[in-house]
Amino acid sequence: MRTGKIMLWIVGLCLLISLPAAADLTKGPYLQNLDIDRVTICFETDLDGQGAVEVGTDTGYGETFTGQGTAFTHDGVTVYQYKIAIDDRDADTLYHYRVVHGGVTTEDFSFVTEPDHLTPFRFVVFGDSRGGAIGSPNIEHEAAIAAIIDEGPALYFNTGDLVSGGASLDNWAYFFVAEHDLMANVPLYPIFGNHEDDEEDGLTGDDNWGRYFAPPDANRHPTYYSFDYLNAHFVVIDVEKWETLLVPDILQNGWLRDDLDAANENPKTNFTFAFLHEPPFSYKAGRTGNTATLLILNPIFRDYGVDAVFEGHDHFYARHEMGGINHIVTGGGGAPLYDFQTWPQPQTMPGYHAHDKSNHYMVIDLEPEIATLRAFRLDGTLIDEFTLEHDPPVWPADDDTVDDDTVDDDTVDDDTLDDDTLDDDTGDDDEIDDDATDDDAVDDDAVDDDTLDDDAVDDDAAGDDDDDDDGCGC
Repeated sequence: MRTGKIMLWIVGLCLLISLPAAADLTKGPYLQNLDIDRVTICFETDLDGQGAVEVGTDTGYGETFTGQGTAFTHDGVTVYQYKIAIDDRDADTLYHYRVVHGGVTTEDFSFVTEPDHLTPFRFVVFGDSRGGAIGSPNIEHEAAIAAIIDEGPALYFNTGDLVSGGASLDNWAYFFVAEHDLMANVPLYPIFGNHEDDEEDGLTGDDNWGRYFAPPDANRHPTYYSFDYLNAHFVVIDVEKWETLLVPDILQNGWLRDDLDAANENPKTNFTFAFLHEPPFSYKAGRTGNTATLLILNPIFRDYGVDAVFEGHDHFYARHEMGGINHIVTGGGGAPLYDFQTWPQPQTMPGYHAHDKSNHYMVIDLEPEIATLRAFRLDGTLIDEFTLEHDPPVWPADDDTVDDDTVDDDTVDDDTLDDDTLDDDTGDDDEIDDDATDDDAVDDDAVDDDTLDDDAVDDDAAGDDDDDDDGCGC
């Protein structure tokens, strides 16, 4: 009897040993590179193999997208980074998704694709969230994330210094925990800050940035990139790589000029917003503005008509106008707050608009002709508000080959306004007569009012009532 129990215990142990290990999702999932018909879903695990994302318009999902992870090993520990593209989606549609990998299935998350028609939308900006660790959370950072979730943005930006050290894997581990509930459902567009520009233990901040984030497809560099969302153009600049900004027409400087020139030529975008980490001015005691931003970037912004520039670096809120451009410092995302300089006081400086020492975030509501920008403390009280206005963008009401709306401007007429070459509705205004009102060159209805008599009412020479109308009465 005792021998039998021992044998059963051995068999059970062998079965446990032979079972495949369950994966641990060490980061994510989180959203990147959202577009009208696609999004990239990223996550990191400690188990190799094919990763899967189940997607659908409800929690029944129905479609599965797969991909292989990229291995990364440091200090003897290997993890696998997945960036799985979810494509062929419908515009302006809510999709549910979950990750399935190595015996683990996540909870349900969601994303909403960009609309393909002009409509108001909201985005959020905050920055300098650095600080905190697993087991020692940054309370202000996590409170900012909770407040941003309540605002319901379509996308959000972090203006840099996401972490204290960009080369630190531990710092990034906490960042992805702190922002998880937001990043899993709203795409983050991050800005490279001076604390990301870091080296430690054989790693660099650029290395980690490139592994974790997936910039929009049209961009070739992970720390500076641009994209459009509805009627706004967004351009993210890496001012930490200031040497790439020195010479016009090459490297980041040339890319930026080309990008802004293309944005100005696009009739569908009428607002342009720039993002970088270090502003051209500072209200912090003992600090001056960034020279590259002041002498190189601000003239470019002015020349190309950038509407506003969002920055971080200083841990407070400030708005200052330079060359007609609003520079907004939103560095209250969780890092220790800074004191303002006492001389000269910020409010006495030319170009001053507002300043506030608080943890905060910004909400931008964009409509076709007006942008409303507001800064809020974490308790919901308003710090600052202003608006920007433009002529409406040029979005065609209907620019496809099938007409399905209330304005007819294509080759098939199926609505209430007839203005094309095929007449099939209630108003006849073209060259083919097929309705109840006869007003053209071919008479084929019940009222005869033209030069060819082919119906039941004779309206020509008096006394002529025969079948062949010749006007002679015979």
